[in-house]
Order: sequence, then C-alpha cells, then structure tokens
Amino acid sequence: MSDIKNTRNKINEIDQQISYLLKERFLMLEDIMEYKILNEEYIENPSREREVIEKITQEASNYGPYFEEIYQKIMDVSKCYQWNNLFNNNIYIIGFMAVGKTTLGKKLSQKIKWDFLDTDLYIEKLEQQKIKEIFTESGEEYFRDLETKLIENIQKQWDIHKYKKVIACGGGIILNPQNVQTMKKNGVIVHLEGNINTIYNRLILDQTRPLVADEKHLKKRIEKLMEDRRNIYNKVADISLHVGEETPNNLVQELIRKLEDHERERSLSN
Repeated sequence: MSDIKNTRNKINEIDQQISYLLKERFLMLEDIMEYKILNEEYIENPSREREVIEKITQEASNYGPYFEEIYQKIMDVSKCYQWNNLFNNNIYIIGFMAVGKTTLGKKLSQKIKWDFLDTDLYIEKLEQQKIKEIFTESGEEYFRDLETKLIENIQKQWDIHKYKKVIACGGGIILNPQNVQTMKKNGVIVHLEGNINTIYNRLILDQTRPLVADEKHLKKRIEKLMEDRRNIYNKVADISLHVGEETPNNLVQELIRKLEDHERERSLSN
C-alpha cells in the first residue's frame, strides 16, 4: 500500500511540474502571437505542427500514439488561446439565404471554441414557430423587430460580460441600418458570398423560406433579391468570403486567416 502512495505522490509532483510548464508555455504564446502579428504570419501553421509532433512521437518510443494525441490537443488549445486573444469582437456572418452561414458559423465556433448562435433558429425557439409561420401569421415587420431586439440583446451581453460569439444572421438582417450599427459596435461582419446556381439548387428543395416559398419563378426571385441586397452586403461587411467548391473545413481556415489579417491591420493602425 505504501508503494502505491509513493507512486501517486510522485505522479502528483510530476503533474505540478507539468502545470507549471504549461503556464510558462502560455506566457510564451503571447510573445509568439506578437511576433506573428508584426511579421504577418498566421497563427495556424500545419507544417510546423507536423514537424513538432513527429519529432516528439519519434522520441516517445512505445508511447508515441499517446504523445501524439496529447500534443495535438496542446497545439489546438494553444491556437484557441491565441485566437481568443487576437479576436476581440463578436463575429457576425451575413449573406443571402442558403449560402451556408449556419454551416460555416458552426465550424468556425468549434474551431475557435466560441459559443454559436443562429438568429433564425433562436427566434424560432423563442416564438415556438417556424420563420415561415411567423411571416404568415404576424408579418415580416414583426419578424424584423424580433431580429433587432435579438441583436440588441447580444450587444448588451457583450457590454456586461464581454461574451464573444459567432453569430449566423438571417439574410435580411442588414436591411435595418439600426441592426448594422449595433453589430458594428463590437463586432466584425463577414459577408459570405454564394453562387446563384448553388443557392437556387438548395432553395428549390426548401419550402421553409418565407420570401421564396411557393415561388413559381424562383430563380428570377432569387436574382432580384440578391441584386437588391448585394450593395448593402458589400457596404457593411468588414470581410468578404466567396463560397465555391471548397470544403467547409477549408473555408473556415480561409476565414480565420482573413480575420487574422483584419485584426492585424486594426492593431497595427492603433
């Protein structure tokens, strides 16, 4: 029994050493981040990560797979720590319906370990109705008022708690200048641009969208709405990202780099 106690005490001592070294590592990350900002390097560096992990696993002998998992987690947490210190605002994703805002927003939030909110889904949960039903029973003006109240509430949470979120917005949220003004206070606005044919192919199978549901001339309706909103999207966006044939993971990586560029320019100009 005394042997196991001694072993556990030694493990506790090792854990304390690991804790101390991890704290030291995080302090050094701040220097690394400052260097990367000044030298226009991105936080995520896959080749560097592979090099470090391969070296560690080779030296770990039979424990290699376990070391690889541990150090990959350390790498991922280290990147999140740097992104969390670099990105100081909510991230609002805007764009036309069915362009992929929710999919990209969820992927981004998982990558940087932030809370995710979809304004349409939140309103549906709040009202216990689908968006289409809200439009039909209460009208578009009522729905737009709900959007505005939600954006104002997100801003209030920021003012009080500094909670940072990734927010996928409804396609028409930018039609109200008050919403844009609120989003700009402590937010970066990302415009997700899509191909009309891709959007059409998605919407033709989706009858839940109130502005295009049961539309006989769907493609013309989409073209008209996109044309009406294009200039507003471009005007209010801090960052634009085009959705092509890239995978969601590649799009997230591209978006994070654009966010880093945006924050680097902002920090260097202050």
